[in-house]
Amino acid sequence: MMIRALKPPFALKYRLQLLTALLAGLLFFQFAVAQGVRSDAPEPSVRIAQDLKLIQEGEQLGLPAAKMGYLWATLAAAYQDSADSGDAGKALEAYERALGLLGKDPAARSNYATTLDNLGSLYLESKRVAEAATVRQKALTIRKEMGDPMGIAISEGHVAEVELSQHRFKDAEKDSLAAYATLSATTGHPDADAEFSALVTLIYAQCMQPKCGEGMRNAEKMLALVEKAYPPESVERAHVSMALGFAQWKTGAAEEAERSMQEGLRILRAQLREHSPILMAAMFQYRDYLKAMHRKPDVKMLDRKLADMKPREPDASCMGCTVSVHALR
Repeated sequence: MMIRALKPPFALKYRLQLLTALLAGLLFFQFAVAQGVRSDAPEPSVRIAQDLKLIQEGEQLGLPAAKMGYLWATLAAAYQDSADSGDAGKALEAYERALGLLGKDPAARSNYATTLDNLGSLYLESKRVAEAATVRQKALTIRKEMGDPMGIAISEGHVAEVELSQHRFKDAEKDSLAAYATLSATTGHPDADAEFSALVTLIYAQCMQPKCGEGMRNAEKMLALVEKAYPPESVERAHVSMALGFAQWKTGAAEEAERSMQEGLRILRAQLREHSPILMAAMFQYRDYLKAMHRKPDVKMLDRKLADMKPREPDASCMGCTVSVHALR
């Protein structure tokens, strides 16, 4: 059985899928780990079964702690992406197992930091923002100790996501800008996802301040990046449309904002399951735009659709079931 080395952050190509923060009821995107939302990824239940089998085989083969930690980390990410209401707890347990195993091998520090980052995303999903901040700061500290410029930049982007959720918009802008500057200047680096993530966080952080003109200029960079790196109907394109729509709305271009958000919703509905928290987040963002435009009948219609969507947790409200949702009022 071959074990692939992790790149910081773990399963980075998937961490762009689950995002969101709440501003006066407005959900906007920020990134976290979610392997299953890409159209080319297997269903979470399939990945969970595969990962459990690999763990069983690894235990039988007596694989070293670092490799077993890798397997537990992949299982945690699969559980995290599952729509099953009981899998969030299983994801937390799997992350804890992974960290315990990875922590036994000093050579696994990079994967340890990556797993801390992914645990941070799980905390954000549960609105445990303080705990998310703790583990992501710890990951950043490890990468600084390792002297890994790319890893540091990625961690700065992760910390910016938490700062956005904490209403610390200036700090989020500073850290996401630093992350983007490093990532965009690194020739030939493979982490377009991390660069894209930093740009989206930067746009929202700027538009939460009186800097949405700068946010719009960064949206142009984001458009150029996504056109180069992602297919036309990808979830990433939908994220771009929603972030662009937010910036257009905040700069007074209401008609353009509506077209952008509707395009994002169209892609998400085509690519994701109906109860996807990403789709719900985008619908909440569009709902708040409609509310700001005083379109009460449209708001009521969208509210009915949201009420019919299945929450991630049993007894949770729509606000509780979205991913990385935090009140920014």
